[in-house]
Amino acid sequence: MALQPAQEESFSPGDSVGLGLRGGAVGALAGAFISGAQNALARQNYGFWGVFTRSGGVIVMFGMIS
Repeated sequence: MALQPAQEESFSPGDSVGLGLRGGAVGALAGAFISGAQNALARQNYGFWGVFTRSGGVIVMFGMIS
């Protein structure tokens, strides 16, 4: 049995910017969910905008991580 030469895989370009933006959006949505849970479990009522003003850093952190 003769050895076959390794076939080279051809490069196929992909949309790296689009994938990066999509990953950041998914991370930001996860951060918004966690921020909303933190806001709901807080002892004081911060209202709807408390998700962004009180714990908005969580949203940014999750968006930057992914």
